[in-house]
Amino acid sequence: MLLYVAPIAQFFGAQPLDGNDLLLYSGFSLLLFLYLEREKLWRVRRRTANTHA
Repeated sequence: MLLYVAPIAQFFGAQPLDGNDLLLYSGFSLLLFLYLEREKLWRVRRRTANTHA
């Protein structure tokens, strides 16, 4: 609701991101996503290696 209801957006001072900020936040989000996916893959590989050992 914060972004789509104009009175609430005005109350909280929500504004659209400019291009540089959008790229910056998208880049950080991508890095976090890749880190979490890599960690999940590592856990699965470790779990399967322990069951076969």
